[in-house]
Amino acid sequence: MQVVPGSMKSGSFVIRSLSGKTPVESRTLQVQVELPNHNTAILNVLMLYDPRSKLFWWQADPIPSIHQTTSISQMLPHNSLIFLTRSKFVMFWNGWGSAARMLIRESSEHYSSLDEGQTNVFHVLVDKRGDLQAGRFLHEYKEVTFLGLGRDFIDSKYEAINRGLKLKDVTRVGARQRIA
Repeated sequence: MQVVPGSMKSGSFVIRSLSGKTPVESRTLQVQVELPNHNTAILNVLMLYDPRSKLFWWQADPIPSIHQTTSISQMLPHNSLIFLTRSKFVMFWNGWGSAARMLIRESSEHYSSLDEGQTNVFHVLVDKRGDLQAGRFLHEYKEVTFLGLGRDFIDSKYEAINRGLKLKDVTRVGARQRIA
């Protein structure tokens, strides 16, 4: 595995937290990974790191070309939000297409630095080359189904393209998350 030369960009990114909005360290890069079938996959890798809590979050997605943008907002799944609690990063995502559900991914990984987290990401990507080749998710998602929402609520019969539910906001209310 190798980092695509010139693809690494570090900076900061503002996410939602218990105190409103919080800047965290961010890094994007592209890596080439040799798969078990000897083909090469090129992945966009996004990492977020909170230096106060030492919490770390990452994702890696295949891209069709090494010339694709590496802006954080374009790398996050469409209609997703990331929330920082005291003990974990939580991503809320309504998935692809129109469905009455929410996918939730949590990360309570801790590292002493963003560089240490990046080293772990590289180890995971090498270990999960078979999953990459098979097109499987690299992370576990919890699925929350919104029971009782019929197709008429989710899809508009007056639109040619139904986009499903739109995630607008996530706020903490007591011990629970409120999804709007």
